[in-house]
Amino acid sequence: MVTGNTVALVLKTMRFDSSLATKITDMRRLIYDMYYAEEISSDVCIKLIEKLNKVSEKRRKRGGY
Repeated sequence: MVTGNTVALVLKTMRFDSSLATKITDMRRLIYDMYYAEEISSDVCIKLIEKLNKVSEKRRKRGGY
């Protein structure tokens, strides 16, 4: 079983480059897929999506896209 910590580690170590939008979309899809497969709880899902949104917004404000 994959834990929220595993997904958080993947999020943290993800390389940010020109395909960042694709990676964020893929990561968001992975989080939702894991939630619907009941591999992570709704609390973990919410925390991961919030963190992903925060990273995405931070990069967008800095002109990272």
